[in-house]
Amino acid sequence: MRENDFTYIEGENERDDFPLRNFLPPCHCEIFYAWIAENQLQNHYLIDPTSTHPYLSIALADKGVKVLAARSNPINWLITEVLSKKDNRHHMRNAVNKLLISRKDGLSLEELLQPIYLTPCNGCGKVVQADGFVWEKDNSSPISRVYTCPFCGDAGERDITVRDLDNLHQLGNLEIYRSRALQRVNPEKGYEEETLRSALSCYLPRALYVCMLLINRYYILNLKKELQIFLQAALLTVFNNAHSLSHWPPQNYRFLQFAVPQRYFEKNLFLSLTRAEKQWPEIKKATPISYWPNLPPDSGGVCFFQTRLADKNDIFKGIEQAAVATIFPRPGQTYWTLSALWAGWLWGKKAVKPMRSALRRRRYGWYWYTKAIYQSITRLQFSPNRKVRFFGLFPYFTPNLIFGLLAGMQSAGFTLQGAAFRQKESLLQANWVKNSLGLISKGEEINFKETIKHCLENLNEPLDFQDILIMVILQIALNGQAGEKISDIEESGFSSINHQTKKCTELPGFLFVGRSENQSTKKYLLYQKDINLMPLSDRVEAYIFHLLGHSNEISYRSIDRLTCANFKGYLTPKKELVENVIDSYAEAIDDRKPTVRLRFNESTEERKKDIIEIAELLRQIGTTLGYDVLQNGPITWVEKGENRVRYIFHITAHASLAKFMLAPSIHEDSQYVLFYPGSRAALVYYRLQQDFRFEDALSSGWHLVKFRHIRHMAEIEAISREIWKNQLDSDPPVKSAPAQLKIL
Repeated sequence: MRENDFTYIEGENERDDFPLRNFLPPCHCEIFYAWIAENQLQNHYLIDPTSTHPYLSIALADKGVKVLAARSNPINWLITEVLSKKDNRHHMRNAVNKLLISRKDGLSLEELLQPIYLTPCNGCGKVVQADGFVWEKDNSSPISRVYTCPFCGDAGERDITVRDLDNLHQLGNLEIYRSRALQRVNPEKGYEEETLRSALSCYLPRALYVCMLLINRYYILNLKKELQIFLQAALLTVFNNAHSLSHWPPQNYRFLQFAVPQRYFEKNLFLSLTRAEKQWPEIKKATPISYWPNLPPDSGGVCFFQTRLADKNDIFKGIEQAAVATIFPRPGQTYWTLSALWAGWLWGKKAVKPMRSALRRRRYGWYWYTKAIYQSITRLQFSPNRKVRFFGLFPYFTPNLIFGLLAGMQSAGFTLQGAAFRQKESLLQANWVKNSLGLISKGEEINFKETIKHCLENLNEPLDFQDILIMVILQIALNGQAGEKISDIEESGFSSINHQTKKCTELPGFLFVGRSENQSTKKYLLYQKDINLMPLSDRVEAYIFHLLGHSNEISYRSIDRLTCANFKGYLTPKKELVENVIDSYAEAIDDRKPTVRLRFNESTEERKKDIIEIAELLRQIGTTLGYDVLQNGPITWVEKGENRVRYIFHITAHASLAKFMLAPSIHEDSQYVLFYPGSRAALVYYRLQQDFRFEDALSSGWHLVKFRHIRHMAEIEAISREIWKNQLDSDPPVKSAPAQLKIL
């Protein structure tokens, strides 16, 4: 069984000023920077065979990387081109102005567009430009409008008026523009046409009217070639703002399917055009762009290559130093269909040709995905006697698509070296290598039960079925069993793995079954009674505490990076766990820097004083309540003259619950109490939610009490057994610690 020693790399937050952000996968550029630096690939050519995200190649080139990017989707190519130009916002604004002043039949485009979205202000009665209109699904008219009046300041959502409806109806029969929008793409009859019609159904008639009006003016505009690309980008911005997929009120939502919300927002496309440049990042430095065979300069740049050229010729064999890095696309019809639609509008029918296969596709299952990955990756042919590294991110993964990805990569001759994921971030990271002959080193077929046992034993924490299934799939790929030849991969491949994994989880006496924190899914835990096995979360806490104790100052990213390097592959800790541990022990040094240090009172010496103090308070309270207090081992309260143990107390400076709460009970009728620092409250709460064993322990006689609470109880002058019993659980762990670090 090959070990998975891949180190997960934490990414950065996405930038907001990016066009088509709701269609594209996240672009974690810093992850790629870190991978390139760790593998010393700065002088290599980096090949992106999918160009899934148009910003990635620009971001890498700006760091001095020589990028060879596939040119497949013309919309992605357009975005990359615009992002490579210096002063792109200025040029886009200039191009839009030329379009707005263009005249036909005595009217400028601005004069035609301005009246379309006018609405009366409720405050002063003056006519203003609406930001947009709110619609309810299946309604024939908008229900409200949103505006900000520049005259009186009235702003917000207001009821629709008769004037708004009259203004809409004055545009006449707008359905003709739906037909024109379809004609510009010229789809084949059948499913291709049906697919495009489903995309056009997400456009309101007024939106299509404006889009076609813009396209008609664009084609008759005699614009200099260097400005055309900026006007195309501005029009693309309008096309993206014109669909009805945007929720109202607004939500941060990725459009993965054609599903018009119950309430959606029709944006003012006149304002969208005049403000188009503000939706793009402002570029201060130009990035060199070239086309194959003109390679980028040594200082960094992007060279586009046609995928059909790479399919017919071994264009990379002459490149001695090359590596591969990409973001794998989540298969789906929405963006690919809209890209074909927009490409037809901007460049005509020929631009749609490379994307027609996507329009004809009915299902995007794992089996299709395997073949799509195989086709994309087999075009990467290199000179013999060399190993080529391949790094990929796969956002929004599912177990079946992971199997499709790994099977496609293996059948294309790439051996999986390791992989890791964080489920909540929905991001899988993986590393492959291709040897000189493209042969896969196969190991023995995995034993499903032993694989599950190995993973759960090392974690010693509950997992849901999906995580277990992904770990099994990764182990299959690490053993070279995902699919040696593309022709050998069967459509039942994933179903078989899913079935065998499910069968193992149902074996009697093998796994405990509990519920997740939201009670909606099952969680599984290995059936074993070895209390010396520390749960992963305990080990992560101990490691981060060690880092903080040996650092005067350390950044959050450094802690997370070092922690992931220490716990690799399927042991990669959840981001929430790392955050909770840091918040529990550390304090921010400076609000201007995301660096932290161990709080003074969290040092081992200070916490020893606390433990001694708590032990003394328990002795005093126990004596007051009439118990015999025993202090050999855990502090124990015993009924006088009965030798009957009532309470057993444990005191910890950390949040490691397992060694106390999961140990066998010696005195079954006794109450067990664990005292912990109040600063661990959020971390303790997190553990309770993640591991059903602790919830079971709390319902079986365990109590969790903060240091501060026992100090408060010790100050009660007339304390009695009844008061003690009633007050013991009155300060439970909470979700948020009293003072959270603002370091993210």
